[in-house]
Amino acid sequence: MAAITALRRRRGAVKASITKLTSTLELLEGQEVDQLAIGRAQQLLKRLETLDADFKSHHFTILDVLEGEAQVKSEQETLDKHDEDVMELSIRWQVLTTMATDPHTLPNHGIISRRLAYLQGRLGLITEDANTLSGDPEEIHLVYTNQELLTELKTELSDIRKEALSVTADTSDSSAPLFRNRTRTFSIYP
Repeated sequence: MAAITALRRRRGAVKASITKLTSTLELLEGQEVDQLAIGRAQQLLKRLETLDADFKSHHFTILDVLEGEAQVKSEQETLDKHDEDVMELSIRWQVLTTMATDPHTLPNHGIISRRLAYLQGRLGLITEDANTLSGDPEEIHLVYTNQELLTELKTELSDIRKEALSVTADTSDSSAPLFRNRTRTFSIYP
């Protein structure tokens, strides 16, 4: 039992580090983003990926030690929650770095802006679903469905980000800004 407690403590320390990254993200979301901040955000996204791997390593070690099905089920719920949190944070980091792109270098900024708005709307629907969960075991399919949707959103956002960052068009078309408020906070939490 002491071994499980120690493993959970280690996993909790990793979770605390992820929480600290969340605080850093919230600070970055609330200020004007420049190239230095984008670099920092990209480094922190890599740190999040490392912490995610550490969390899962500790988690799977805990699962190896557990014997009861009820405990395993509880730990699976912990892992599912962690995966959702990490995906949401990853999407927020990517939105932050995408939002900071100079709108004058994007010839298709209207399309990109609409695609980002669509992604944000879908993320809002997933958040609403998560907030309505009552803990009923029959709702697990909704969790898995939303987890798959979050993965799709992450992939789509990554594609948009690559498209936005790879474009080097002339800057003469400045008729409309890509984003009205580049410092807007995108929170997935109500």
